[in-house]
Amino acid sequence: MILHIVRVIVVLLEVLLLFNLLIVVHELGHFLAARWRGLYIEKFGVWFGKPLWKKTINGVQYSLGSLPFGGFVALPQLAPMDIIEEFQRSIKSS
Repeated sequence: MILHIVRVIVVLLEVLLLFNLLIVVHELGHFLAARWRGLYIEKFGVWFGKPLWKKTINGVQYSLGSLPFGGFVALPQLAPMDIIEEFQRSIKSS
């Protein structure tokens, strides 16, 4: 019984580790593509929530959040989705 519980915990930790590895690789792809295109990168973060660690290097703030559920690359020159959606609605209504 105890061995079964330990095995379940180990599997859950492995899934969490692999999921977060995929997140890092995915967000790193966004980061490298933005750098390649010459875009200004404001922030690069892995995980969400209150930052456990953050450091600014060459104008980019790198951070590690407290909730292991995602990541982001902040590119301030890109339009927010609400502006894009509003533009699309205005085209459809005309």
